Amino acid sequence: GSRTSMKKLLSSAFPSFVPAPSGGPMPPDGPCRHGVECTDFSDEHRARFSHPEGVMMACQYGSKCYRKNLQHLRQFVHPGDRSYRMGMVHYPERRGHKVKPEFYTLRELFNYCDPDESGNISRSEFQDAWDFLSCLPPGGEGEAAIEPQLPASVELGWTQAAGDDRTHLTFAQFARFASGAHIRLPVGVDLSEGADRACNFQYA
Repeated sequence: GSRTSMKKLLSSAFPSFVPAPSGGPMPPDGPCRHGVECTDFSDEHRARFSHPEGVMMACQYGSKCYRKNLQHLRQFVHPGDRSYRMGMVHYPERRGHKVKPEFYTLRELFNYCDPDESGNISRSEFQDAWDFLSCLPPGGEGEAAIEPQLPASVELGWTQAAGDDRTHLTFAQFARFASGAHIRLPVGVDLSEGADRACNFQYA
């Protein structure tokens, strides 16, 4: 399925990420006791111990990370990365608090709730997006505070965004819904006709 294809894609894109064997022999020393939080990426360690498949650890510094070397980017996932998606990221603790997902555009939030990269989100995935939207602070930097005005329930939100007879929601529909709810996040992509490049400054 699409989830299996994504796991194969991650393995090829991030060679330091070694998934646990599927149906094959286990590494000689079995599972690593640190699991997904293991930070030993040496070839020797990865050959000796198995690690969780299809999950990468989020960088504890998130969008504030300044490390741009290829090794770090292969070992940790950051906001905006293609593999920064629900169910595919493990969040460690930093200073006693668990790191939380970060979104700076609607596109990033939508993609996070679309783990199979279908380009649509289902009713259950919309629930996840709704939970994140509900936690967003009012307004935005440098402007008067504007409280988000989400519908009274997620069911009403789904009806407004997708309609009763739809089984999925496109990003364009999601962006229009967010605009109507006064969600002040940049769209993250230019939705105008004929646009051919990403735009991080257009609001929904």
